[in-house]
Amino acid sequence: MWGNHREFLRMLRREPGRPTLFEPHPTRAIATQLLWRGGDAMWDTVSHRVDTLIALYAYLRADTAVIPADAASIGEVLELSHKLPEEMRFTILTDDAAALTAADASNAVCAIASACALSGGDFAKPVIFMAEDDAGIESAIRRGASGVHIPDSIEARYDTYGRHIALLGGLGICQLNSDSPAAIHRRIRALHEQTGGVGYAIGTGSDGMTEANYLSFISMLGIFNNLVSEFRT
Repeated sequence: MWGNHREFLRMLRREPGRPTLFEPHPTRAIATQLLWRGGDAMWDTVSHRVDTLIALYAYLRADTAVIPADAASIGEVLELSHKLPEEMRFTILTDDAAALTAADASNAVCAIASACALSGGDFAKPVIFMAEDDAGIESAIRRGASGVHIPDSIEARYDTYGRHIALLGGLGICQLNSDSPAAIHRRIRALHEQTGGVGYAIGTGSDGMTEANYLSFISMLGIFNNLVSEFRT
């Protein structure tokens, strides 16, 4: 029921469906705690990093594994796609033009994500913009992106922009870290009711600079898994 890139693409098309997750900047601390292993060997080579991230996203029950890459590493990353669970695909996160071009041409990739000034119409794959504010969201819409990853204020921004573009993340690290597990559950359930499962992927909205604490992160995962289990086609 999970680990299916088609569900992620359905979300980017803003079609109704089951909940999906997008967490492009998981920290090493979170990965260590969730996977019950640690050390530099998890991250010291491209192969090890991809192995770790595939294992982590499979544990998270995500539909896509978000892999950072550049021109030097994209070839090796794509060659490791055979390690993905059967229906999972990569989303490549990069601002490198050569890496974006290679990812766009690969059947192992279902979407590309970038913070640089791209046009969604330049790519065959759906493009997700990594935005910091409303201006970034509006730029993503103008440029033809399928989705936009936002740091916070998801409820208000969904009401404003959700008819025009899929929104990903947006729960806000600071708010998550200050809320109780019960409050996180109530908020995400209310958000699911607000969006109707259309054009939204659950996620902290982290830019990789600020960490969600472990309790907040697993509380988010808990309600995500509950919503997936409750979903009926």
